[in-house]
Amino acid sequence: MAHKCGKKTSEFWLASASTAAALVVVVVAIAFKWDLSATLLGTALSPALTYITGRSALKTINKQGDGEQ
Repeated sequence: MAHKCGKKTSEFWLASASTAAALVVVVVAIAFKWDLSATLLGTALSPALTYITGRSALKTINKQGDGEQ
């Protein structure tokens, strides 16, 4: 059971990482097309990325905690 849970978690992180990478690529491509400054882009993205990764981590930790009990 623990092995399955670990596999699900790694698959979840792999999916999250690939989704995040795809979003970053799209946003960067749009930014270059619109000639936006990298500083502006970074300032706009940082809070969103921090929020998304924080929520994902929290959900994963909560799921792992429920599974162990």
